[in-house]
Amino acid sequence: MTFLPSPGRAEYVSPGRKPWVGAKKTESRRDDRKHVRPNQNNNVVQNAVGKFLSSLRQRNASRHTIKAYSGDLENFSAYIGSRQWREIDHVTVRGFLSHLYEKGLGKTSVARSLAAVRSLYRWLAQEGMEK
Repeated sequence: MTFLPSPGRAEYVSPGRKPWVGAKKTESRRDDRKHVRPNQNNNVVQNAVGKFLSSLRQRNASRHTIKAYSGDLENFSAYIGSRQWREIDHVTVRGFLSHLYEKGLGKTSVARSLAAVRSLYRWLAQEGMEK
């Protein structure tokens, strides 16, 4: 545990993470992260992600949830590439999560990405679109 000295309070900094010192309230750590951009060719995962996000908007999900899931599922789609649904198994999803850890994302961000992928699969099953 590392605590940074600051006037009036101590801030916890996770091991292996850069402290976020001197940031304005409007700035965020997210600015430093690199997002994987999906390939230009349209694939089945990208199509499903677009429909899933549209259904979230129709169900009046929080704009914060939609924004977070959008980024997480965009990264998932880019990681998957042009694979078909039947080629994506639990090992592939674990590889995606490992990829996120390697990029330096924290446990909560990786957990949110996993929640987004699980929600996508749950929606696919409900819509009868899986496999």
